[in-house]
Amino acid sequence: MAGLGVLIVESDSGLRDAMKDQLLGHGLQVTVVDGLASANDEMERSSPAVVIVELGLPEGSGLALLDDRRRLGSDAHGIGLGR
Repeated sequence: MAGLGVLIVESDSGLRDAMKDQLLGHGLQVTVVDGLASANDEMERSSPAVVIVELGLPEGSGLALLDDRRRLGSDAHGIGLGR
């Protein structure tokens, strides 16, 4: 059985990779993307259970991504990262 699906949406590659490494060590199924368009595509494709998203992405709001996906029926839990 595959682990819990987690999507990381983070523009900083170092932070993105560090989070992925930490989560993989706990048996989670982790996907990483660097922006909103990729995040939307991935959420449609894989329906992750948890989305860890940078709130201030270069191309827009990570919070808006979570709100939009919720309106489309996603029941993913969201964790926002602010800097």
